[in-house]
Amino acid sequence: MANLGHEGLPYRVTECTEEDLFGLGECARQIWTRYYPSIIGMPQVIYMLNLMYSPGLLKRQRKEGHIFLKLLDCTSRWAGFAGVEPRPDGILFLHKFYIQLHLRGRGVAPILLKAVEEVAHRTGRQRIQLNVNRGNRAALRFYMKHGFKILYAFDLDIGQGFQMNDYRMEKRLGKS
Repeated sequence: MANLGHEGLPYRVTECTEEDLFGLGECARQIWTRYYPSIIGMPQVIYMLNLMYSPGLLKRQRKEGHIFLKLLDCTSRWAGFAGVEPRPDGILFLHKFYIQLHLRGRGVAPILLKAVEEVAHRTGRQRIQLNVNRGNRAALRFYMKHGFKILYAFDLDIGQGFQMNDYRMEKRLGKS
């Protein structure tokens, strides 16, 4: 699937192969270490990166049916990525959705979100759900602008004294 981004610059979204998972982890580290320390602190950033982006875990999730999408710019550099899980209850759960910081606000994220919605339609899911940190105002604005609504707030102990203080959000999709 090829898409155009900001100012006509080409971006393309493709499904990750197993060989892409290392690049996905590296892209996550670049984004997380620059953006999230101000929201959750660097110790929690490092803990969560190690928890959620180990190559072994990503490979296992892929084998279990998770779908990872890579967003590449015209020079094949990683512009961002998404990770989704088609669940049996009709929900496509969006576990990962990240854009490189220098591309935020430039019309790139909607390209990746459209690809996520295409996966939802392709897999027969009518709803997309995700968790977002309650302090991540930019992400909250983006998701609300694109049709997501807050379902509820929750706190989750993720180990080693760290907490996720999130909102569960949902977007209902029309039938394709």
